[in-house]
Amino acid sequence: MSGGSRRDDMGPQSTGQPLDRASDTNTASADILSVDDLAKIESAKIVAAIAIGDVGAMQEYLELTAEPIPLGLWRKLTRWAASGGAPVPWTFAAAAMIEAALSDEPLPEEPADLRAALLALDPQDLASWQQVLFPTGIYRSRIVCFLAARLAERHLGTTWATGLRSFDATHWPVATLDPVTAFDDDGVALRTLPCWITRLAETVEQRWQTPVFANQKQGTVPYTYTATQSELAVLALSNTVIFGRIGVPILGNHRPHWHGLQYLGYDYNGMALIDIITLTLRKLDSVFTVLSANILLICDSFYGNYYHCLLDYATRLASAEYLVRDHFFLIGIPSAQAGLMVPILQALGFGESVLVLDEQPTVFQTVALAAATQREPHCHPAALRWLRERVRTQVRRGPARRVLISRRDASVRRLVNEAALADTLADFGVEPVVPSALSPAEQLALFASAEVIVAPHGAALANLVACEVGTKVIEIAADLGPSICFTQISKLFGFDHVLVRAQAVDVDLEVGIADVLAALTALGVEPQRSQHR
Repeated sequence: MSGGSRRDDMGPQSTGQPLDRASDTNTASADILSVDDLAKIESAKIVAAIAIGDVGAMQEYLELTAEPIPLGLWRKLTRWAASGGAPVPWTFAAAAMIEAALSDEPLPEEPADLRAALLALDPQDLASWQQVLFPTGIYRSRIVCFLAARLAERHLGTTWATGLRSFDATHWPVATLDPVTAFDDDGVALRTLPCWITRLAETVEQRWQTPVFANQKQGTVPYTYTATQSELAVLALSNTVIFGRIGVPILGNHRPHWHGLQYLGYDYNGMALIDIITLTLRKLDSVFTVLSANILLICDSFYGNYYHCLLDYATRLASAEYLVRDHFFLIGIPSAQAGLMVPILQALGFGESVLVLDEQPTVFQTVALAAATQREPHCHPAALRWLRERVRTQVRRGPARRVLISRRDASVRRLVNEAALADTLADFGVEPVVPSALSPAEQLALFASAEVIVAPHGAALANLVACEVGTKVIEIAADLGPSICFTQISKLFGFDHVLVRAQAVDVDLEVGIADVLAALTALGVEPQRSQHR
């Protein structure tokens, strides 16, 4: 069934009555959104957010799920958001703009750059589509990308690519089998396709306190994390088309995704959409290669980030590795992700089982889609343990080192006073290292050898899974909330992890060197000249 054919039962049903409250900041909403309008919206969570005037909750839920909003309502929703007195989210205004374009109605004045790009759009020109998607920022929003996909479908026709619709795979009524009964006697062909292959569900609650240093004072930050591992591990399909550049699995004109935070795949993002438009314009959307191979997909359409590739994607093998080991599945890697995912899998010992997917659409005999291990945005402990064990069997530890992780080549969270910090830390034998200059295998080996790590919050800290028990970690961040993902790893595997709160300088960070020195002292790190400097 399609993702839009089910009313979400996770939130309260709304009668629309809260819109009529005279004291509500949304008193104008009753004149903007009628009860009939609300009835067109299938998600009860969205209806409930509208009913209480919570623009932020509605936007967050939409970006998370890409639940469809019927055409004709976006401009009303924009006026509803404005009626509360707060600034209208850019995504609402952009969605209303594309909605007007889909309806052949006059375009609003804002956002002005999107309006100009839409007015100049030549549907047969790829560069024109790129101007709509990228300089305007559409590619960042799943809400607006979803509408842009409908615009591409309107101009280019409905094909298997432009006509894609997502459906919530967890509510698809297919067989649910355990790994033992999922295969025929020859160990390759699945008995029932499509089907879910299950795993043992597990919920783990973790609580910990992490020391924090800021303004030459020491405190603690409490973290609580409940990790719920779902029973559903792999969705197995037969004769499925794979769009090889971004790894989109397509069954008919539908693409499965996992509802909520546990995705099997996003509906669209900017790169996915431009690739689909490219295929369509080049008339390649109906040219297929047919292979008898079985493949396992572990990647979503978001790519290019080391953290996600290692901790979100590689860990999906924790519940699906047996397909590669025992049943001759190849790990299908989209060509757009190959530059990062292939060396990561090589570092983990899966190099001989990797198949980089052809950009031309390919039909495979069996396609297994590995789901994320958990419902939450961070990695389930069981998957982290699997990854750590895999790393420790593949990566050789070298001589002990003390390192300062540099983000000098990143676009955000660079240390503006990195040079001064590096000079100070040289007395402790700490050497600056730029992880992006290293291969994944070299990064993992570096962290396996590190006894002291000083690092701004960033993707390189995903390599903590390689560290030895007792490794001392100083993480520098302005917002300590997201640090839960790395302090969780340290708590799980016995590292001494402390935080140093930095000051935000635009998109970068300035850290108090005295606070870093205090953190080193608290960890018992003594001065030592570096042999690598």
